[in-house]
Amino acid sequence: MRVEFNYSGEPHQQVELRGELPQWEHPIVLNESEPGHYSKVLDLAPGVYACKLRLKQSDWRLLAGFPRDDVTVPHNSTLIVGGAEPPLFFAPCRRCWVQRPGGDLHVFFEVALGANEPSLELLDENKAICTRAEPYWRLQCGSRMLLRAHVRVPIAAQYLRFHGYPGEWPLPEVETTELPAWLQQGLVYSIFVDRWFGAGGTTSDPRVSSREVPSTRTTVYGGDLEGIRRSLGYLKGLGVTAIALTPINPSPSPHRYDALDFNSVDPRLGGEHALDELIRDCHALGIAIVLDLAFSHCNAAHPAFEDLLRHQQNSRYAEWFCIKRFPVSREEPESYRHYPGLPHLPLLNFDSEAVREHLITAALRLVSMGVDGLRLDAIEMIPDPFWSDLRARVRQLTPDVGLLGECLVEPILRYIGQADVVTDFRCRELLLNCFAKGCMNASSLASTLECIAQRHGPDTEQHRLQFLDNHDTNRFPTEAGQFAQLRLALTFILLRCQPVWFYYGTEHALTSHVCRMGQDNAWPDRLPMVPLDTQTKTCELVRQLLLIRKKLADEGFGPALMVDQGEELVCFERQSSRHRIRVLLNVSGYSVPPPDWVKEETRLLTVEHTGSFEQQLPPRTGLVTSRSLSTCR
Repeated sequence: MRVEFNYSGEPHQQVELRGELPQWEHPIVLNESEPGHYSKVLDLAPGVYACKLRLKQSDWRLLAGFPRDDVTVPHNSTLIVGGAEPPLFFAPCRRCWVQRPGGDLHVFFEVALGANEPSLELLDENKAICTRAEPYWRLQCGSRMLLRAHVRVPIAAQYLRFHGYPGEWPLPEVETTELPAWLQQGLVYSIFVDRWFGAGGTTSDPRVSSREVPSTRTTVYGGDLEGIRRSLGYLKGLGVTAIALTPINPSPSPHRYDALDFNSVDPRLGGEHALDELIRDCHALGIAIVLDLAFSHCNAAHPAFEDLLRHQQNSRYAEWFCIKRFPVSREEPESYRHYPGLPHLPLLNFDSEAVREHLITAALRLVSMGVDGLRLDAIEMIPDPFWSDLRARVRQLTPDVGLLGECLVEPILRYIGQADVVTDFRCRELLLNCFAKGCMNASSLASTLECIAQRHGPDTEQHRLQFLDNHDTNRFPTEAGQFAQLRLALTFILLRCQPVWFYYGTEHALTSHVCRMGQDNAWPDRLPMVPLDTQTKTCELVRQLLLIRKKLADEGFGPALMVDQGEELVCFERQSSRHRIRVLLNVSGYSVPPPDWVKEETRLLTVEHTGSFEQQLPPRTGLVTSRSLSTCR
């Protein structure tokens, strides 16, 4: 559908439209048709979009005439294409509804405060009512009421409408997409390969340092694939369902996110033979293995870039890179596009068919070796068609390969369909604020998490890859300063239904205690793994939590629903057909009376406390309880 955007202001300035149109990072410049009047017409699919204007590179403005969205921060304008008219916010898109096998229709929608709360009506081909459903959940946020409804679709039903509001929409097609079994509520244990243990690759690395040496960007500890293979028993005993490795291509750096060759395994890690053996032994233990695709760039010493430097315009690889001008020179990094602030990492040109084919061939090679999953590094930096093509060809080769996208900025829903799960950086930020930094109270966490779930859309929980930290961030205990806060956060994240990305050493509260800021500056926390026989309080808790997590998955417990228990107590519950569990965590620095229901429930686990919770829940302690639904009043 064609949508026109207009702005009137000072003449002769750059006016950018930013938003989910499709990406925040890709500005759309409005044309100045006459002095001070700017416009742009876009062809957009039906949906609910967040958007904003940006003037002079820094001045953000809401769009005149568009509803203001104050549910999330920062505030944006709301655009509804092909859907309802405000005060009802709904469009026939994946963000608002989904129909699952069996005829279950889930609908997420919003109304402005003060507007009538509608029921849903399903209509047959003659527009007669087949069935009606009332919202089962509601939450006030800012100037809107967020609503959710669930209805079983009658065979004759063909349309949806909201009682009291104009508009009718054909029901969506049944969506049957499922995650690979190992990824459903899975725990993916992330290993920084060099920081693990070394057992001796085919080629020794003269740079290997003692594990007592502090971690820096040049420190090499010598971890390799054989060292990981010998640790699989430990990982299986911990309860992981998959391991994910940082890149294993030849590279001069310890992290190997700057490949010299996308089609081989670094001999220092043991080469292709070591990878074959690791895959074989992982599968023998029922552990999936995920490898990292860092495809947006390469090292400047990559043979293709070196050929470009030698032959310039005449290089057979001239189209592989994003050239700004010739001659291209390392001494003049403005002559080519490179990773922000890192001129030794030239960006690859995805307009080149040769580049796309080279990289997809590299991915297919890994899948043909038996790899179960691929991590899509910096998914936002590479055009969508590449990921769509890669997904189609990988799935054609092996249908159940899992694709894990790293998405920092864009809404997760945007990449569902290109990746199976996407990293949830927004949720991580909230958990840091509440559990580690103490700058968000429990009530705010509860409402914000449910707002985020609403905006992601129905039935998307399984696609949100949760994590507390990763190789690019400070470790959680480094941010928190206290290990008790880490254990509370682990209890929260491991007992929810989403798949979890678990950074190596977190089970032992590994930390450098050196909190750093800035791009690619997490080196102090990229520590060598501690001996596997280390006994820690955190590791014992993780084992208990993963046993409970497996039980919840096996018994079909549904997604978590946040329960507001005030400013001090973070609480959520999950249900199966027969039981309910509740997780209650005191994130404050003082004792709090527990809710009355604690006395009536069976205690499954306590965190940071061994005594009674009848009168008070001590500061930074937690409780996991269970109850049969047949006994609930």
